[in-house]
Amino acid sequence: MLRYYTFTIIFIISFTNFLIFYTYPFLLDKLGVAEGTAGIVVALATTLTLLFRIMAGFIIDRRPPKRALTQAHVIYLLSFLMLYSDSFWIVATGRIILGCALGFIATLLLYYSVSSEPQNKEKAKSVSLLTFFSILPTCIAPFTALQLKQHMGIDAITAIAIGAVLVSLVLAFITDQKINVDYPKHNSHLLEEFSAILLDRPIKTVIFILALTYIISGTTVTFLPRLFEQRGVENISVYFFIFSTFMVLPRFLLKNKMPDGSHFPYLLLATCVLMGLIGNSLNAFSENLVLLSLAAALNGATLGILYPAIMAYTICSVSDRLTGSVSAVIAGAADTGVILSNFVLGALSNQLDLATSLLFPIATSVLAGVILLFYLSAEKRVNKAVC
Repeated sequence: MLRYYTFTIIFIISFTNFLIFYTYPFLLDKLGVAEGTAGIVVALATTLTLLFRIMAGFIIDRRPPKRALTQAHVIYLLSFLMLYSDSFWIVATGRIILGCALGFIATLLLYYSVSSEPQNKEKAKSVSLLTFFSILPTCIAPFTALQLKQHMGIDAITAIAIGAVLVSLVLAFITDQKINVDYPKHNSHLLEEFSAILLDRPIKTVIFILALTYIISGTTVTFLPRLFEQRGVENISVYFFIFSTFMVLPRFLLKNKMPDGSHFPYLLLATCVLMGLIGNSLNAFSENLVLLSLAAALNGATLGILYPAIMAYTICSVSDRLTGSVSAVIAGAADTGVILSNFVLGALSNQLDLATSLLFPIATSVLAGVILLFYLSAEKRVNKAVC
């Protein structure tokens, strides 16, 4: 039953976050603040989400405070209340605090969901379902937010978000009461053990592959709409509908097929890297809507399969005492890919035309494939030496 509480909470938290994400510029516009300022505030909040994910992982692995999920929810709720202010600084601070609380809650929910499962197969399934419910709002929130803004106004969106968070707060309190994690008494070597895990060849390999492949996400969201518009591609929305659908569905449909840490998922990773390479190539060189629709499906499926697969494999491969910190690093690797894509493609598009800049995600897909091949080659040499 505990897993269903965590799934519901992550859906509500993710949904309310995206509601504000898509309407925050309008909120600042109401205060007479320039659009560029909204971008700076959101960028800072997103960066702090990443940092708080990782920090939360270490706190959780050592011993989280009692009722940690409830306390984080209270802070999350207060950040929404700050959005009602007429002061820019209070509204901006509220958005930044929202990002911090989001990072902590996301890591804590993953930890609770996984730690409540005794079997690796069930842990892998929980990871896939949790990522499904966290990404599902990306399909629902944009349309909902813009419809609410049009018919009810910006303040109504904040009020609805607060109401949803209150429901989540009740579920968080119940979850904190039910969770029962057996924390180790001696954690003096936690950082040393964590460092050793990150240097472990399989873990290091999947982290690099995930970061390089997640370049697709930043490319798709930030740069493709403008590129398609320049090319005169009609029905651009079809591309993003297909992309979102294929990114969400595999996390539910393949929940029982996620790696359980018993062996390195060569075939799954190779398939995802190849799909990403083909999808990125079609984005860069095709103007045909059918081929672009195929690109959307391949790119969406790549992210829809790769993230939960690597998260499940890593969590099932490491000690339970490192679940929080290692899962936070995996989530951070995906975030890093998105940040890197926006930074590099933003810089390249200022120097080159946007179509040429899209060679970058193709190059990162190739590099991910090379890393995977290098790992396979190294493993074969080790096996031969053992034999």
